[in-house]
Amino acid sequence: WVWCLSGFALNSLIIFAVKSRYTEMKAQQLKFVNAEREFLDRELQEASAMAVAYKPDSHPKWEGLHIGGYHKCLHLASGDWYGFHTSKSGHLKHIIMCDITGHGVQAALVVSACKVLLSNVRFMYPEIFETTDFNTNFMKLLNQTLWQQGKGRHVSTFLGITFELETDKVYYSAAGHPFPLL
Repeated sequence: WVWCLSGFALNSLIIFAVKSRYTEMKAQQLKFVNAEREFLDRELQEASAMAVAYKPDSHPKWEGLHIGGYHKCLHLASGDWYGFHTSKSGHLKHIIMCDITGHGVQAALVVSACKVLLSNVRFMYPEIFETTDFNTNFMKLLNQTLWQQGKGRHVSTFLGITFELETDKVYYSAAGHPFPLL
């Protein structure tokens, strides 16, 4: 009976050690998961802050046009953006709407390319805004840039509208969006 009790005691100690080790491993795993979750939450907050920095432009006051719009992100970060620009001569008014493929943080980061590229074009090639095919050219440049930099994973659906108020003409370019209602 001494051997039986010794075996029972030893078996109990082994089970206790295994359960203790299992509990310790689960606690470490939970700490790791919580640390990872906190890291991802911080990353999402930073992406959200970036999305706010690149939020759509405010609506301009263009004589002869009333512009209204509403933008609300589905998540903290969004891949939607729109912008406005008047040609230097004031002859043409351009509206640009982009929707980056994907959702969340990645799309929010990529959408910043729309605004950055538009700013670069504004400073480097201001004459492009003097043409009625500005939207088509900008759309091509944007998608070529996104495709090349994103290694084929990113493109933007696009809707661009140009108003030529003196002649009452409207020009538009669409890629991936339904045709606009006129």
